[in-house]
This record gives sequence, C-alpha cells and structure tokens, in this order.
Amino acid sequence: MNRKQYTVLAVLFLLFLAALIAGVGGLWDLGALRNHERALVQWAQDQPIESKFLFFIFYVGIACLPIPGISIFSMAGGAIFGVFWGSVLVSFAAATGATCTFMLSRLLFKDTTQNKLEGRLKGLHAEVSQRGIIYLLSLRLLPLIPFFAINWAMGVTAMRARTFYLVTQLGCLTSTVIYANAGAHLSQVNTVSDVLNPVFMLSLAILALLPILVRRLQMGRKSDT
Repeated sequence: MNRKQYTVLAVLFLLFLAALIAGVGGLWDLGALRNHERALVQWAQDQPIESKFLFFIFYVGIACLPIPGISIFSMAGGAIFGVFWGSVLVSFAAATGATCTFMLSRLLFKDTTQNKLEGRLKGLHAEVSQRGIIYLLSLRLLPLIPFFAINWAMGVTAMRARTFYLVTQLGCLTSTVIYANAGAHLSQVNTVSDVLNPVFMLSLAILALLPILVRRLQMGRKSDT
C-alpha cells in the first residue's frame, strides 16, 4: 500500500477507536438515549436547522465506520425529530455515509483488494454484472450482511456510484422508517432487539425476494417470446 492508503486507514482506525470509546461511555445504550431524550428534543426545537445539520453530519460519520449499534442512532433520529424528519435524515445520511465508504474502497483500495481477494470476488462480480441493482437492493432490504461490508465490497465492482447511492437510499428506507417509528415511541421499546422481531424480519425477507422474483418473471416472459 502507498502512503495515502496508510493515512486513510489510520484516520478510519482513529475514528473507529473514538466511536468505541464513546460507546463505552454509554452513547450507544438505549437507556442513555431514553435519559437524554427530553434534552435532545428540546435542543431540536430550539435549534431546528442546526440540530438537523449536526445530526446528519454525525450520522454520516458513523455510517462510514465498521461499528455495530448504528440502529441506536436510527432510533435516536425518530426520538429527537419525529418519524418523518427522523426517517429523512437517517435515510439520506446512511446513503451518503455508505457512498463515502464505497468511494474510498474504489479510489484507494480497489487494486489491493482485487489482488488479494480475486478468487473470492468472482462471485460478487458475476452477481453485479448480471443483476447489479436487484442484487444490491436485496442485500439492503434484508440486513444480514454488515452495512459496512456491503459498502466496501461494492466499491471494487463496476457498479456506478450514482446507482449505488440511489439503490442504497431506496433499500434502506423500509428499515429506516421502522427504526425511526420505534424511536418516536421510545418508552415502548425495551431493547433494540424488540424492533427486530420475527414479523419485521419476515417482512424484510419478503421484500428482499420480490426484486429477484420480478426479474425472473421478466426473464421467463422474454424466453417464452
């Protein structure tokens, strides 16, 4: 790797370390969010533009890092700004942060990643070339693979950055609204896992399969003609 790549990795590591330290301090804890909810809501009411801007920037930074617990901040958006504005801010911030990671992977580490993981990436390249948009949309709708891993892996493919952003924006919208709604009713949520109930996961699974089924139906019709 060259000096620029080492510098970026160092910065990401420091941000990751800072996020972990903040997490140890309780910023990722649902109880801490509940305790500070009133003060945060008051801040949002007193400074409506500044609070939205700062929350957006903060979420973009969190979305760029390979850290767990980002759902807490999605719920925080709903708790602080309500379902509508919480969903809007989190949706755009998540897509922006994901695209930043996507571009970092492409601009700085594409060749290195390709050389070291060429065999493992063949399947990914095949999926993206054959059904890129539908493949990414399915990954976004069913959040089984870590958010950061998808962003980083897609950066070494041939997918266009604009396409990646728009599909990410659309794919994350469902879960974003659900988390924002949970945050708006924070007193009824005991743990983050309560939001990820079986009904929620089944709904996302069905949504994730729909694009694949639609594409196969279209291919079937073309073959018949």
